[in-house]
Amino acid sequence: MRKILFDPIGTTLPPQLPPSPSPAPSPSKSFYYNESQHNYDSVYNYFLPSGLPVAGDSASEMATISIIIILLVLSFFSLLFIFHLRIRSQWSHYLQKFSSAWSIRILLVVLVSFWACNEVLRLPFFRKRLIYPHFRPLNLPQEAKLCKIYVVLSLGLYEPAILATLLFLLRISVKKHCPSQLSAITKVGSMCLPVLLGQIFVVFFSPLQAQLPEIFYRGSVVSKDLHGDKNVYCTYPWSSTIVFACFGMSYTLGFSLSCWKVLSVAINKSITYRINYLAMTINATIPLQIVLLALSAFSSPGKVAFEGITIAMFLCAAVCVIVGLGTLVVKPTAEALASVVDYHRSNAKIHSRITEVDEKQEEKDQTQ
Repeated sequence: MRKILFDPIGTTLPPQLPPSPSPAPSPSKSFYYNESQHNYDSVYNYFLPSGLPVAGDSASEMATISIIIILLVLSFFSLLFIFHLRIRSQWSHYLQKFSSAWSIRILLVVLVSFWACNEVLRLPFFRKRLIYPHFRPLNLPQEAKLCKIYVVLSLGLYEPAILATLLFLLRISVKKHCPSQLSAITKVGSMCLPVLLGQIFVVFFSPLQAQLPEIFYRGSVVSKDLHGDKNVYCTYPWSSTIVFACFGMSYTLGFSLSCWKVLSVAINKSITYRINYLAMTINATIPLQIVLLALSAFSSPGKVAFEGITIAMFLCAAVCVIVGLGTLVVKPTAEALASVVDYHRSNAKIHSRITEVDEKQEEKDQTQ
């Protein structure tokens, strides 16, 4: 006989079903690093601290950091080449004329490294992760001043100084005697000092600010991220772009004339090819960077258009720097070191031939 179960109040209980599993949480669109994205950004974790942004809004920051890493690695290997040549020249009189401009090349590499690190100030996430934890937290007006400092350092000091050093290395490559180190630094400083003073004046003092549109003096914009937190995004005011454009246009003209002088005395096709490639790179990247600087004022930070323009602008400057380092630092140093090896090999062959001739002469003398 079947047994019927009753509940305490006399109603039949419904069949007991197993508890349904709780619904899995939907994957959150996190702005920060998580385990599901391990395969995506594992490469960056070898170089950068954990907690890096990997979402779509941070793609520009990751692209910028990737370019910065490439510049720093190239600068490190350039320093190794320069110091290796300098050490070898102490024991080789043949190499001393090749290493005469070693301090100027070191200055160029140091400027490139500082410029690459200065680009971190432009990235809101890395300012919060790498700078603010070690210093007193900044409020929004202070972050806006930090953006102004970034613009002055980038467009007024580091980039003009890098370009001036490239021009100086190009000019002394056809001279028999390298100028003194103090004279070289003075010439480089005199080339970039006017644009530095101009950037300081238009960025921090903003003349005619009341009569000009905002894009002429705006150096930063406050915007909210995916979490609703306010971030300060650095922008490039038109007044700063105009100052840099005046320097860039005059620089490309002077650089083209210097390249023409070097090509007129070039001794082989390899040098001619490198100088032509360097001239085309300079004449293409600097005007393009100026155009992108001007266009960035019309887009809002945090938008795809602004991030794309900023990456393209930084990439133009990075390509110019990489080609300059390769043409005027790495390649000449490698050729100088290779020429020493060839020089010693040729001397060894000549010595061995002289020894063979002497031995044959001695044999003839003994037979007689």
